[in-house]
Amino acid sequence: MNLNSLIDHEVKFEYINNLANTINLNDSLFYGYQPVRLTYTLNNTDIGNTTNFMLTSVANSSFSTFNNSSSLHYINFKYPKSTSLSNNLFNSLFIDDMPGPGKQSFILANPNVGTTNTIVAYDITNGKRFPYMY
Repeated sequence: MNLNSLIDHEVKFEYINNLANTINLNDSLFYGYQPVRLTYTLNNTDIGNTTNFMLTSVANSSFSTFNNSSSLHYINFKYPKSTSLSNNLFNSLFIDDMPGPGKQSFILANPNVGTTNTIVAYDITNGKRFPYMY
């Protein structure tokens, strides 16, 4: 059986970079439904605060019938975090909790300590609270 004749889905994954160019990350043709895990390394000069990512289920005229609904269950976007807290009252920082060399310290700049002059950090995964006097 020729599996190419059974192809009935096309899905594109793209984003628009800072220069307003559409960057194609993936264009997949396949049959039926299948889980996919893809990892990309993007140039940090290409993405910004308003970057849009698009997953498109393409109506390809080469399919014998177009009944091609596709689902995106989740997208996990990881990027380097600036160590500046930008004078915000609240900030999230995700740190890998994997075994291995321990994290010694983080130097965070520009906190908003309000009137208490105190920063409190929470380790949600391990249920810990770390007070820090600024």
